Amino acid sequence: MSNDAALAIDALELDAIKESFNIGMGRAAALLAEILEHRVLLQVPEVEQITDGQLGDRFRQPGDISLVRQPFSGQVVSGEVVALMRRDAYKALMQTYGYGPEERSELALQQEVLLEITATLAAATLSGVAEQLGGEIDFAAPALVCVEQWTSLHEALFSGRDLPWRQAVLVEIGFAIEAIDFSASLYVFIPESSLPALKRAIGAMLEGL
Repeated sequence: MSNDAALAIDALELDAIKESFNIGMGRAAALLAEILEHRVLLQVPEVEQITDGQLGDRFRQPGDISLVRQPFSGQVVSGEVVALMRRDAYKALMQTYGYGPEERSELALQQEVLLEITATLAAATLSGVAEQLGGEIDFAAPALVCVEQWTSLHEALFSGRDLPWRQAVLVEIGFAIEAIDFSASLYVFIPESSLPALKRAIGAMLEGL
């Protein structure tokens, strides 16, 4: 069996990943609703296996957005979370997080709020996934990416970086809070180095059903 064939994720495995993330994002939404005291709306997660060559088609013009990335590592799942939000999203979150405009500069406030919301969503979602698949997850500090200097999201995310993978599982998650006009898209990249462990964990989970 070729290495690519050994890393291929079949339809049953993709469905299991989707269900795991569906449960994980439900927990994230419940936590966020408790913190912000607003109902959180969810989109059904989209899961697919992609190659590095497909990234340019998925991530095009950045538009008026903020981009936050957060690497994570665990026994079963490792990779990177990328959060996309409107650039002014922090304004909708300021009051609900309890920040006052006089506390710090607008730039510092923007960074802190966007990093905090990303860390909250990523930790709650992926911890829920890890609990189902086994093992724990550690998170690196989130970082705000300056997108103005790039012509596309693909460049902002990957220019100057040697991609550590040729293929990955990509999970796309949508969160929205209508009451404060906030929405975010969370992209979870699980690279090929994590796929063997992920496939084993999914197999064990499916056998136990």
